[in-house]
Amino acid sequence: KHAQQQCQIAAVKYQRANEIHQAAKETVALAEARFLSKQHEWKFDSAWQEMLNNAILKVTEAENQKTESGREHQRKAALYQAAEQKVQMLEQKFKRSIIKSRPYFEEKYLCEGQLAAQKDTIIQIRYAVQRAKQEYSACLHRLEQISEEIHVQRQNNKLMECSLQGPREPGVGAEVSSMVNSWQELDNKKDANGMEDINLDWNLDKCDSRSLGSLSMDTSSILSDADDLDFDDDSQVTMELEQLRQKVRDLATKPLMMESKRTEEVEGVEDRKGWESELNATVDKLDRMMLKQECEKSQQQSPV
Repeated sequence: KHAQQQCQIAAVKYQRANEIHQAAKETVALAEARFLSKQHEWKFDSAWQEMLNNAILKVTEAENQKTESGREHQRKAALYQAAEQKVQMLEQKFKRSIIKSRPYFEEKYLCEGQLAAQKDTIIQIRYAVQRAKQEYSACLHRLEQISEEIHVQRQNNKLMECSLQGPREPGVGAEVSSMVNSWQELDNKKDANGMEDINLDWNLDKCDSRSLGSLSMDTSSILSDADDLDFDDDSQVTMELEQLRQKVRDLATKPLMMESKRTEEVEGVEDRKGWESELNATVDKLDRMMLKQECEKSQQQSPV
């Protein structure tokens, strides 16, 4: 096959050289004919001589190239003939093997064609996947922008609602929460050598005054709750008040004891939550009893 290709190339070169040689010969013949037709009018000067020499030189070069191309073509043709004869000889020699292996090469040719088609399909699918990824990324970016816009809009709506409703006032029991926070701050500020001394009586009096000022329950409901306690006289009420004050003092000192005895963090958190709920309930009960006592005193002092 290679020898055949080389022979074809040599044949093309020989044909081109032959065409150039024919064109050069025609140029010389045409120049001579024109000069001979007008030899009475034109003179054979140096310009004509130079032009004729160039034309003859081109003819000579084209003839040499034609001869060389012819020789090259003959050599390539001889090689091609020798290769073809060798192929024929080998074909006759290995005819049986060629017949046996022919299905393999035919199947190989078909498989190579299918493989090329599959490669083209894979390339197209890769391009499609790349485009799909780009579109998916663009969609995710757009969804992120929409989510941010919705989040900003919700924040703006919340700010507008808060501005329309105005500032929220502290509810009932805020003073107790502030007292608990102050005790927690005092627990955190204790030094490594021991506990700090805390004036609990002053804190309890302060808590009593704040709780009485911020309590927003009706007098009737307070009296009904206090009636369940079933007190007979002022001495018993005073005794109960003292007991409740003592219980509040004990509960106030309880976080310090829990801090010193605590071993695990989870148990300490649960104990503190129970202590806070118990303290809040005791303070509320103390407030109701004190308010009931004040109401009874005011009723006794007022004229019937």
